[in-house]
Amino acid sequence: MKEEYPPESQERVVSDILWAEKAVLASYIYNYPEVINFSEIEAISPAFFQNQYAREIFKTLSTLEVQDGKFDRVLIYEALKQNPNVDSQFLEDCDKFLENLPRGTHYYNFRKYLEILRNNWIKKELNNLSREILQTRWNLENMNDLIAKWERSFLDITLKDRKLNYLSAGEVVKSYNELVELNQKEKNNYFLKTGFHPLDLKIKGFKPGQFLVIASRPGIGKTTFALNLVNNNLSKITPPFQSEKEHAIGIFSLEMVKEIIMEKLLAIDSKTELFTLQREMEGKRIEQQDREVIESSKRKIAQAKLLFCDDANITLGKIIATIKLWSRKYLLKLVIIDYLQLINLPLEREFNNINANQKISLISRQLKVLSIDLNICILSLSQLNRKLEERKGADKVPMLSDLRDSGSIEQDADIVIFLYPTKSKKIKPEELVESVNESEFEKEDDSHEISLKIGKNRYGPTGVIRFNHNREYGKFSLSR
Repeated sequence: MKEEYPPESQERVVSDILWAEKAVLASYIYNYPEVINFSEIEAISPAFFQNQYAREIFKTLSTLEVQDGKFDRVLIYEALKQNPNVDSQFLEDCDKFLENLPRGTHYYNFRKYLEILRNNWIKKELNNLSREILQTRWNLENMNDLIAKWERSFLDITLKDRKLNYLSAGEVVKSYNELVELNQKEKNNYFLKTGFHPLDLKIKGFKPGQFLVIASRPGIGKTTFALNLVNNNLSKITPPFQSEKEHAIGIFSLEMVKEIIMEKLLAIDSKTELFTLQREMEGKRIEQQDREVIESSKRKIAQAKLLFCDDANITLGKIIATIKLWSRKYLLKLVIIDYLQLINLPLEREFNNINANQKISLISRQLKVLSIDLNICILSLSQLNRKLEERKGADKVPMLSDLRDSGSIEQDADIVIFLYPTKSKKIKPEELVESVNESEFEKEDDSHEISLKIGKNRYGPTGVIRFNHNREYGKFSLSR
């Protein structure tokens, strides 16, 4: 006996599917930064939408770029208008459909709505396959061929748009060889280096797929140190490039506006006192010699592909969306986030009851996954716990457990680096990468000597490297 839905039940099913289509489309249009980090988003196909207006609108979105975290309705309308297959009546109906999308849709249910669409599409395609099987005349001669064909069709339907999550050994070896060839072709310049030879010997530079953390107490200079790393690599992100895509470094500054970051970078590159640059910013007179070197650095930095985002209220979802947008246009060599504890989570109920530790765990894990998915290097700065200040002597040297709201940072990070004043500990000569005069460890704070401790290194040894920090213009250099 044929099983059928009662009319009222069938109407409810159709209504639920239409609502799911509207919810997915609304989330995609108005909450793109939050849903882009869901891996399921790559599985969306226009075929999942039964409604013709929803299907056409979704296809149009692939031709547009996100602006201020969402798709602009006017641009969607104009793009539809340019489509030769869309007549005036259909265009008007699409516009009404857009107008009636549920703006209040909570995107944390995005996965659920998308699963409804996917399951409905699978059911429809399997029904079509079933009808084809029932209507096919077959005999012993063609039976095996038909069964093989239907098996392939079944797998094509059930596995549509699901990404394979494995590679053969041959494919991995091929990928490895491609990296080796790229590095040799660009004379060991394909991977960015820190610019500090003893540090590069240990961590091997910035490789794709890595998640690094640099941590310190406030005022030690972790932002300035990160900008030194950028300055050491300006030539690597300045045209001309040997690859098709332009090389770039992205910087998220959640604590300082982009102009202050640029001011610090100019001071480092031009070796000009920060005070002089601040005077220029205030419109005061500076020496002609200083002006010339500053202008030279401005021209140099302006040519480099440096990308800035200084949204202090940015969420994790928007950071991920921005990085993905950057990676489509550029060959991202490095992304710096300043700093981890300032990243916000969406103000949704699923995050209401999590503590600071759980929040940082979620953020660090997402950043690690993103570095692997996009094959880029992400460097995040981090604060250290205040309790570190309460310790004395050798105990004042930072440890992994000192990472503020550490969560799973120490597990997710491939490399963890600490910066701290050298006087915090009398380091044994054998612990140092370079030999130094031990008496120098007794200097006071105004010595501006900073120790860099590699607390974790998945790719090599740990250890301590000593730096001089010229606070006048922010330059870090190896201690002699």
